[in-house]
Amino acid sequence: MKLTVLGSGVLVPQAGHAPSCYFLEAGGKRLLFDAGSGSLQQLVRAGLDYRKIDAFFFSHLHPDHVHELPMFFVAAGLDKANKAKRFTVFGPKGIKRFFAKCLDLYPFMKRLPVKTRFRELADTSLRLGGVKVRSAIVQHTVGALAYRVEAGKKSFVFSGDSEDCLALRKLCWKADLAMLECSSPRKPFSGHLTALDCGALASACGVKHLVLSHLYPASVKANVKGLAGKRFKGKIRVARDFSVIPF
Repeated sequence: MKLTVLGSGVLVPQAGHAPSCYFLEAGGKRLLFDAGSGSLQQLVRAGLDYRKIDAFFFSHLHPDHVHELPMFFVAAGLDKANKAKRFTVFGPKGIKRFFAKCLDLYPFMKRLPVKTRFRELADTSLRLGGVKVRSAIVQHTVGALAYRVEAGKKSFVFSGDSEDCLALRKLCWKADLAMLECSSPRKPFSGHLTALDCGALASACGVKHLVLSHLYPASVKANVKGLAGKRFKGKIRVARDFSVIPF
């Protein structure tokens, strides 16, 4: 597997930390997790082709995670070089309604020749070729999801936004790489993880490689790697936009 971080930040603008977006190559599939504002341009800057994305996975409907979805749709519709013009979108309950509202707001989008298939998930398992994806409802907004991807002998977990909870721990169990949101260094932040939480969770679940992302300014400024390391003795990395992590 190979992970490319395209957006390691949040709603608050920060250099080097765009809103949530992650590109995963696994088992011959190309999967995009979340698409906050600017994600399409981030893909271009990273030298990745949005037309080759096999599926989109959204964690929840906050704007720093889903804002760019209509932009991908419009780009596909207007791009004459795009032969596929087809999107497969997985996400929480409400993702279909969100997109329908976008079409109502921008009626010209209804005329674009793009086929879009949506599937709303909860505690769900699915397959894309040889890739297995599990989703679980976690503790953030109603219906917010975290994901685990398995291909061959490798596994990847994307926490989305969540507090420490049993559902997230089950997904993280023995993961090769767990990318956990790290919204705060120490201070508890409702619906989110701190660096200390991330370290404790990774340690309890036997994670091999912990990546800290979804960084607010306080987390960018703090030594979150050191804080997580107080609870977890495995490999730790702090995400930054355009980090490429093979595993």
